Amino acid sequence: MDQAVSRRPNVVPAPYGEACTNCARAKYRCTYRPDRRQCERCLRLEKECVTPVSARRLASKHLMESRVVELEEKIESLMALLQNQAAEKSHPHRTSPPAAIGTPTSNGLSHRDRESHDSAFNTDPPNPELAGPVQSDLLAVGESVYQHRSQFDILTSAFEPQPLQAEDCLVYFHSRMLSLFPFVYLRPDMSARQLREWYPFLWVNIMAVTAKHVIGQEVSMTDSIKRFVAQKMVVDNESNLDLLLGLLAFICWFHFHHKGTSYIIVMISLAHSIITDKKLNKMSLETQATTPCSNPPKPSQEAKSMAERRATLAYFLLVSQISYAKKEIDAPEWTPFLDGCLQTLSQSPEWPGDEQLAAQVKMQLLVDQLNRGPWKNQELQPYCSSYLEGLLSQLEKIKAQLPPSLTQNVNITAQLLYSELVIQDAILAKNPVSLYSPNYKWHQLLEAHLKTITHSFDQFFSMQQDQYPAMTFARWCQMAHVLILLHRLFVLNDPSWEARQRVNLFALGDRLVNILAETGASRGGGTPSGADDSIFIRFSRMIKSMCNAWWAELQSPEHRQQSGDRHWQLQGLYPSQNTDPDIVARGGLLAQGGMAASGLVTHQYGMMSDDDWMNEIFNLH
Repeated sequence: MDQAVSRRPNVVPAPYGEACTNCARAKYRCTYRPDRRQCERCLRLEKECVTPVSARRLASKHLMESRVVELEEKIESLMALLQNQAAEKSHPHRTSPPAAIGTPTSNGLSHRDRESHDSAFNTDPPNPELAGPVQSDLLAVGESVYQHRSQFDILTSAFEPQPLQAEDCLVYFHSRMLSLFPFVYLRPDMSARQLREWYPFLWVNIMAVTAKHVIGQEVSMTDSIKRFVAQKMVVDNESNLDLLLGLLAFICWFHFHHKGTSYIIVMISLAHSIITDKKLNKMSLETQATTPCSNPPKPSQEAKSMAERRATLAYFLLVSQISYAKKEIDAPEWTPFLDGCLQTLSQSPEWPGDEQLAAQVKMQLLVDQLNRGPWKNQELQPYCSSYLEGLLSQLEKIKAQLPPSLTQNVNITAQLLYSELVIQDAILAKNPVSLYSPNYKWHQLLEAHLKTITHSFDQFFSMQQDQYPAMTFARWCQMAHVLILLHRLFVLNDPSWEARQRVNLFALGDRLVNILAETGASRGGGTPSGADDSIFIRFSRMIKSMCNAWWAELQSPEHRQQSGDRHWQLQGLYPSQNTDPDIVARGGLLAQGGMAASGLVTHQYGMMSDDDWMNEIFNLH
């Protein structure tokens, strides 16, 4: 035994992690001879001894290579940035304020287009110095955003309009859309090329809602905007005025993007994060520490520009309007700083749109009080009627104080009527009466409510056909609400008062469907399924389904017995079910809701279509 051990050659165990592949696979202890050419086991079994490459050593090698590549890329980006700065210093005219950019070029707007835009506000052309971003924070937008061209390519990959097409889109935005929601001041003679240079993200959102796209292009543009916002705000943690203005345009004409309520909530949250990050909702002193040892605020850094004040007020107006229609969206809080912004725009407007925006915000504040008002307190219920009537008086005061240039403004008139309408609806809901005892005050409220509804439809139908595509998402929600409020009066079971003798609910619905169909045809298709699936066509189908359901419900024996056959006094309101049996087949449950105290049923609005997105729009309360 001792002799066998003495004859065994000297062996050395393999270091940790360096066992040959055969021993490692067999989980056998790998031992080498002194020459380390072959291990004992492979020699005995006559196998090829292969030493594996260390995984740790390989990983560290790859990590070192990736770090080297990353450092090289950073050095290249720094060199490119230094070269750009040197080029800007050698050409100072490229970084001059947009007062020089405002000079019309061959690709700019024509003189006729500028005159049409000026006449829309009934005032002289504004000061050229107010053309575009003249504040230092706005200049930073054009210089710092999209330093890498690949980031901007994300936006233009889905749609790159021709220069003339981009100019036409900008002209339409100036003359139609911006007059409905003046959230930004763009000089009338600013060309699309200049807008793209200074507000790239805003430019893309304007093109997305104004251009007539081919099939499927709207969806791809929406996806491109979504990816860009995620990259810039979530990944890169950036916030600037261009992103805020682009998000406001996206939210305002949200219906062009074919997304649901959850998506608009995300976009509203992103816009709010920019306002919070830039401290646009606070006064200058509120942004500084209040300790005795703190330094005083720097006015040059803390002073808010007119563009920032305008955008902040526009955010409040837009989100407050949408939150009234969609209750799951919280309305923004009104702060003392916003009140100061409102006074600044009212007293020192830079362009006519500032006066319009200030008037719209004042009216929306009254509507916003319907959700926040103290009359919701049970202890103050006896005084709620007086409180709501006081809101109507304040609305009349706002109307009387409107500047002469806004008295005939289409959007101001529409918002005045809608504000009056929702306040009247709240008053009717808070006035319990008996349906079988005549009440003169109650009938006066109903008459005023019906008159406001008819005026709202008259104002809507008086618009030109090319104005309907420019209507905001909140405005379409308001029109849906007006139609439903008219239906409430139409089915009101009051023996001493009825609206059917003076208004034709179904004729108004048919006219609204026709307008939407013409608007969809002029706009063009936006989804892969074709032109018939555009947002306006879907909207028209939804209204038609509602009217069919309402008519089917009026034809039911239960409703005829309840109303005493009074609905048959108006023959010809709508095609009879005998002439069109498909009406009842397509009609579902009557969409109901409203004033419980007045005898109207209080069920939630029914789902009138299999389109969940459109059902969300009509499910107002």
